[in-house]
Amino acid sequence: MIRRLLVVRHAHAAPAAPGGSDRERPLDSRGRRALASIATNIAELGEPVDIVLASTATRVCETVRGALPAGFDEGSIWWSDALYLAEVNVLLGELRGLPEQSGSVVLCGHNPGVHELVLALIAERISGELASTFAVGAVAALDIETNWSEVAPGCARLVALRQN
Repeated sequence: MIRRLLVVRHAHAAPAAPGGSDRERPLDSRGRRALASIATNIAELGEPVDIVLASTATRVCETVRGALPAGFDEGSIWWSDALYLAEVNVLLGELRGLPEQSGSVVLCGHNPGVHELVLALIAERISGELASTFAVGAVAALDIETNWSEVAPGCARLVALRQN
């Protein structure tokens, strides 16, 4: 079974309020405008989505809720504090815990971790846009030809990259 992983970087966020935390930064107007494009990219590249793995940071929560189709089962969103500014090894651990029957998964999080995850999973020499950046609102579609429990660097093929 080939599995589809959509790696999404959250939409553009406002700076932290004075005295506020980075985790609590909401989307700004640019980020809210980008939600329709992110939603289109998710729909075109990964539907039907079985599970969403998402950081609990405000900007990720707003991105996920704004980009998923109306009526998406909230119980299929797995919110995880561990995904906040997570490094590749943490992201891989979260992916390895997915149910094997899940065919299409969205992982929404933060740079540099999500960018580094995509690069690690495809583990091929790349040039151009993906080599240097994974923009806010970016969606990378990867096909994974192994079980979720066996996800490791080099196990995926990049199918599409949509940078907003």
